[in-house]
Amino acid sequence: MKVVDNISVLSIILVSFPEAVAISTLSVLSIGKFSFFKDKKNLLRILLYAVITAIASYFIRRNVNNETESLLVHVILLSLLLIFILRLKFYESILATVFGMAILVITEAISLLLVQWFAGIDITQIKEDEILRILLTLPVRFLQVVLIFISLKYKIRIIDFESATVKKREYFIHLVAYAVSISTLIFLAAIMCKILLLDHNNFNNPTNTVLLRINIYLSLFVTVILTLAIRNTHDYYKSRNSLNKSEYVQNLEYIANLLEVTNYLEAKKAINSLKDHISKQ
Repeated sequence: MKVVDNISVLSIILVSFPEAVAISTLSVLSIGKFSFFKDKKNLLRILLYAVITAIASYFIRRNVNNETESLLVHVILLSLLLIFILRLKFYESILATVFGMAILVITEAISLLLVQWFAGIDITQIKEDEILRILLTLPVRFLQVVLIFISLKYKIRIIDFESATVKKREYFIHLVAYAVSISTLIFLAAIMCKILLLDHNNFNNPTNTVLLRINIYLSLFVTVILTLAIRNTHDYYKSRNSLNKSEYVQNLEYIANLLEVTNYLEAKKAINSLKDHISKQ
């Protein structure tokens, strides 16, 4: 069954693009990244994200027939765009995508129920009439804009990734990401082997073909996440080492200043303190 039978350029401009802007904004707000909107460059990133998402959505809906596969491709794409376009960390992007998709489903469900209740329009009419479908997105978009306003005004979020507690636990989040990613890859590899080796007689079965494609999508996604987790851990230790080097420079400058004013006693104390600090590392 085709996911969407008739999607046009008009739908991309008036439905997919505004939807991507609204959902990306709500996704970022849902994880408490309010400082994200203080930088005007990030607003341009959201627009770029929306353009790419809208165009990608058009091709996905045109070429992917299975609804589950289409949803999975959308989720993976949105997560990666949040990482590479909006510059969120890998774990932030995953939760932001989940929350964003949940908000999208809830707001659309509420609007659809209200339309069916008051206007008596059924889903078949909505699918077949493009103009009607575009008009019915207006209350959805209004509801999403209201949520954005309330979230910004009252600092409402689902989880706060800007809190000091979360930042302190970033190392442990990376460890969890390693464990989950490696376990998932092993599990997916086992499923892929089963499909390719044990079910090779039924390889032409459409269900097996879809499962294999889904497996490949997930394997690639998990590999990207694992790579990013490793890179982030490397950057974490690199920045920490850079901070230590900065501290050393400050201490040495302090000792040099003490020597200039012939305060040898204090300089000796500072040298001993620095020596103890280095030996403890």
